[in-house]
Amino acid sequence: MTHDLTPNQPGHYWGRWHTPAPGTADDGEGCTQDIWEVHRVFIHAVDPDDPEQLRAFVPGVEEPQPLNGFEWGPRVWPFSDKAEA
Repeated sequence: MTHDLTPNQPGHYWGRWHTPAPGTADDGEGCTQDIWEVHRVFIHAVDPDDPEQLRAFVPGVEEPQPLNGFEWGPRVWPFSDKAEA
């Protein structure tokens, strides 16, 4: 059984970028098909029914990418430097 780890809310997630969106500068030469990186997922469209409501930033790439261009891993939870009481 496989689990779909595609993000469904904004945040930071592990991902491997495998397919650049059309029009990506340099045709996605920096596409890191075999390297896991942390990507920031953000709200791109207000309409929740828009299939590209969420998009991801790729380090060093100016155009945000659609989520279906990645293999997704787990969410990276926020770091806090405050001691727990």
